Amino acid sequence: MAGPLVIKKLCSTLVVYFLHFSSLWPMCVKHLIHSLCIGEAVPTEWLEEAPETTTLVKKLSIEKASAALWFSMALAEEVGKADANHIKQ
Repeated sequence: MAGPLVIKKLCSTLVVYFLHFSSLWPMCVKHLIHSLCIGEAVPTEWLEEAPETTTLVKKLSIEKASAALWFSMALAEEVGKADANHIKQ
């Protein structure tokens, strides 16, 4: 797996994507965690049949769980800063 700096930069980039295109990625945290579990990007349609997020998290390695946590924290922080009117819905 890539180093922590690379993972944090990727998480930041994904957060920016979400802030600009939130309507295209409605279940972003679950989608990211499911993709990490599978080991590749999965179609968003798979989320309908995916296990609960808590079940998926239990299957993650420490490194993948850290990446999911970094993404979630960055997302919460940036959404908290953003004016709701600027997030495209």
